[in-house]
This record gives sequence, structure tokens and C-alpha cells, in this order.
Amino acid sequence: MVFSYRFEKILSVRTMEKNEAVNSYHQAVRRFEEAAQGLYRLLKEKEELEAEREKRIRDGLSVERLREFQRYLANLQREIDHYQQLVIRARDKMNEEYRRLVEKNVEVKKYERMKEKDYQMFLQLEKWKETKDLDEISSRSALRRNGW
Repeated sequence: MVFSYRFEKILSVRTMEKNEAVNSYHQAVRRFEEAAQGLYRLLKEKEELEAEREKRIRDGLSVERLREFQRYLANLQREIDHYQQLVIRARDKMNEEYRRLVEKNVEVKKYERMKEKDYQMFLQLEKWKETKDLDEISSRSALRRNGW
């Protein structure tokens, strides 16, 4: 007899959902990393610009040139603020996708455990049937030997 799991279709659907959740999570991680790298790049640029401004102030900088630095820094700060929001949203989405992935993984594991238990019961039943059949054969053989 061949083993047939009664929830095989459900297990395959849940596995497919889990795989989709894995892909969604990986995409969310990638978006988070991109946003974080963008923020890092901007923060590094700001740091370098501020160091350059301080150096030029010590060397003597015109007021007009200082205003240009300040305007550029203000624009850079707005872009940094924007990227910080992107990073926050991307992190939240990544965490949400992770929770969803864990949930889907738990569902799949439940069905896999149920399948394994059903398979073990199937094997025990097959063994019992085989033992019963062997007992029947040996009983008939013994009866034939004894002339019954």
C-alpha cells in the first residue's frame, strides 16, 4: 500500500505561501539595506562637508561662501531626514515581513509534523498487517502439516 497524506494539498499551499514570505522578506531586507546605505552615504558626505567648512573658516572664508556651505548643508540635512524616514519605514516593513515569515514557517512545520506522525502510523499499520498475514500463513502451514 502507498502512503497518501490527507493534507498534502494544504501542505503544498502553505509551503508555497512560506516561499512567497521568504521572497518578500528578502526584498524587504534589500530595500532596508539600500535605504541604510543611502543614509550612510549622506551622513558621511555631511561629515566631510562640515570638516571642509571648518578648515576653510580657519583659513579665512568669505561670508558668501559660508552661506553657500550653510544652504548646501541645510539641503543635505533635509535629504538625510528623508532617508531616515525611509530607513524607519523599511525597517518596519522588514520586521513585519519577518513576523509573517515566522508565522508561515510555523504553519508549514505543523503540517510536516502531522505528516510525519501519519507516516509513522502508516508504517506501524503496515507492519501490523504484515505480521497478521505472516501469522495467518504460518497457522495454515501448521494446519496442513498436521493433516487438518
